[in-house]
Amino acid sequence: FEYDRVIFSRLDVVYYTNVAETLENYNLQKLMIPDFHNTFGGNIDGYNDRFAAGNRQMMSCYLDLYDSIKPHSAAGGMFQAEYFLKSHLLKHGIQPRKIPVRFGRIRANGEEIDTRLKNKILEDKDT
Repeated sequence: FEYDRVIFSRLDVVYYTNVAETLENYNLQKLMIPDFHNTFGGNIDGYNDRFAAGNRQMMSCYLDLYDSIKPHSAAGGMFQAEYFLKSHLLKHGIQPRKIPVRFGRIRANGEEIDTRLKNKILEDKDT
């Protein structure tokens, strides 16, 4: 099969925006990642690792991330999820585009985390 787009999503998230509608506005010849949670405590510059979309070639590289763990670690690279993803993609010449897809995490007990994003969307709709 040939696919126009491939989407990676963690299973522990709930979407607050319509992903299909959001992606319709972008050329998926580039890798798309969320435009939030790209730093960790303001100290680490990285890429959100909970969602990505792109063409097959971009997503193949994105999903090869796990094959880069040992070489990254052996070279003394810092192992923090957002930083590691950014390092991996830049090493392969991929500059992702950050897009406004909104979601929050759901814990095993059903508790929603990051509801500030959901609340911000609701506030924007009220104004």
